[in-house]
Amino acid sequence: DIFVAAISQGVDICIEDRAAENIRRHVPDWYVKAIAAHGLVLFPVSVKKRVVAMIYADADSPDRLRYAPEELNLLRTLRNQAVLAIMHQA
Repeated sequence: DIFVAAISQGVDICIEDRAAENIRRHVPDWYVKAIAAHGLVLFPVSVKKRVVAMIYADADSPDRLRYAPEELNLLRTLRNQAVLAIMHQA
């Protein structure tokens, strides 16, 4: 399950086409039934090695989620700023 992997392993996941054969089995049924998106990104937000939130985005068109490495770095920066803000409030 892509959500469990993102949370338990703390990894960023970017899927352009969730219907792709090698991806389809990792996308939970509840997500497929609830969300019509073709692609998605997951960026777990971890504080003190615990995931406390997740940045999620999806798109109807697979090509909308093709990010250049610089764009992925900007998304990671956004996540890191969220972590700093959460830690500042604690």
